[in-house]
Amino acid sequence: MLTTRTFLFVFLSICCFAAPLFPLSPQIDSAVSLLVAQDYAGASHRLESILSKRPEDFDALYMSLATRQTRILDYESYTIEGQRYYAYADSILTTLTRRLPALRGHDSLRCLFYIGNIHGGKSIMLAKNEKWITAISMAYSSVKILDEVIERDADFHAAYLGTGVFDFYLSKSLKWLPTFGNKESQGIKKIRVATRAPFPYNLVAKNSLCWIMMEQGKLAMADSIAETVTRVMPMNTIFLRIRALIAMYRKNWVQARVLSSKLIELSSDRKPVNWSDMTCGYRILVNAYDGLGEKEKAISEARKAFGLAIPKKYKEIPYIREHLGNIEAIVTPYGHPAR
Repeated sequence: MLTTRTFLFVFLSICCFAAPLFPLSPQIDSAVSLLVAQDYAGASHRLESILSKRPEDFDALYMSLATRQTRILDYESYTIEGQRYYAYADSILTTLTRRLPALRGHDSLRCLFYIGNIHGGKSIMLAKNEKWITAISMAYSSVKILDEVIERDADFHAAYLGTGVFDFYLSKSLKWLPTFGNKESQGIKKIRVATRAPFPYNLVAKNSLCWIMMEQGKLAMADSIAETVTRVMPMNTIFLRIRALIAMYRKNWVQARVLSSKLIELSSDRKPVNWSDMTCGYRILVNAYDGLGEKEKAISEARKAFGLAIPKKYKEIPYIREHLGNIEAIVTPYGHPAR
């Protein structure tokens, strides 16, 4: 059975780094670069500037939603921003659906792809509110639209990601239903096709493959995939977090210490601070020192973690509570509580 965390992370990553697939304006290209660099405020400002001059620009309109989606994924702030996102997604979806009939050629195909992705993003927010039946229904709608995109253009590689993720996870969870069966291998093949998509959708496909490989216990393969991204994008914390977690799972404590320290450093420098990455980094670092037998350093780093000025609303995020709980569980048996 797939975990809630993995399904949400991977399915939302369908829309992560979402960029137009065909050459468009240099202004949108620059917004994409800012988005990939995790400068969400800069990307949003650039897109607002475009829309103030060209409100009919449906690429910029979708990109403004994609920027919000990616920030929510990155900060894991589903419970904080979910409702506002859902309302904004509905407004963008209504606009794109109205414009679609008048579009032709690549414009029509691209707009249809955006609509499919918006359905996928909405399914995530529903799932975070534990409205699973509606969430799965919305995800299914997303895949039907993406399948239509593929039928119209089999070389539209980015569309294979959404259908591949759906095949892998939903068939795995619902294989007991005759209509699903076992489509895990088929799903992975589709995701691999998506790695041939234009930048930055190839990154999204690699992100999905990493999480799938991790779930299957293929940690070395997942680390290899993530390393190909961090080699050329060393400041990207999304793939750095993956590598740090893998090092912890493999009990490669020296590498876990190095990668988690870098994750903490990069997270603390971001504005606003990414508290989810920060606490995850400390969790891995405390585990690393514990694994290396350096108990005093583990306690010292744990105290730093519990001394973070995390805003109250972020302390309620499940993953942050999980990270802090894991840290406390490690150091409490030492007789030196971290709090």
